[in-house]
Amino acid sequence: MKEIRYDTLYRRIVAKIIDYAVLLFFIWLFSIFVPNDHYTYNYETESLELKGQFFHKYYDIIVGLFIAFYFISFHFLFARTFGKLITDVKLWDVNEKDKINFFHAFKRNIIDIILCVGLYFVSVDWISSILLLGWFLANFIQFCTNEKKRSLEDLIAGTVVLKEEIKKEIVYQD
Repeated sequence: MKEIRYDTLYRRIVAKIIDYAVLLFFIWLFSIFVPNDHYTYNYETESLELKGQFFHKYYDIIVGLFIAFYFISFHFLFARTFGKLITDVKLWDVNEKDKINFFHAFKRNIIDIILCVGLYFVSVDWISSILLLGWFLANFIQFCTNEKKRSLEDLIAGTVVLKEEIKKEIVYQD
C-alpha cells in the first residue's frame, strides 16, 4: 500500500504538461496586449536602437515570476495545481496528515524563482540550458532514489505528493 500512494511519477509529468499548457495559453493572452517594440535610428552611431516598452525589456522575468506565482498560489490555496487536480495527486506536509501552508508552497518554488531571476542576467543561452537541465536531472535522481518519491523541491519545502484516492482511503482507515 505504501509504494502505491507514492507512485506519482507519470501523474506528475502529465500534471506538469497540463500546467504548462495552461500557462502558455495565459502567457499568449498576455503577449497580445503587450505593445510592440519600436526602433529609432541613431545618427551618431549609425545604428538602429531598440526603444522597447517595459514589458518587452523585462518580458522573460515577468513571465517567469507569473509562472512562480501560479504554482505558489495554487499549491497554497488548493494544495494542487490544475494539472495535479486532473491527474488526482495532491501536496501534503511530510507527515502526510497536514495540508501545506504558504511557506511550504513558497519554499517549494524558491529554486524556480532564483533560476528565473538569475537566468535573466545570463546572456549565454547554453549556460541557461545546462543549469535548467542540471536542476531537472538532480530532481529526477532525487525522486528515483527516495523512498517517498520526493523531489528536491519536496525536500526543501518539507512536502510529499500523494495519489489523492489512496490518501482518502488512508484517512478513512485511521
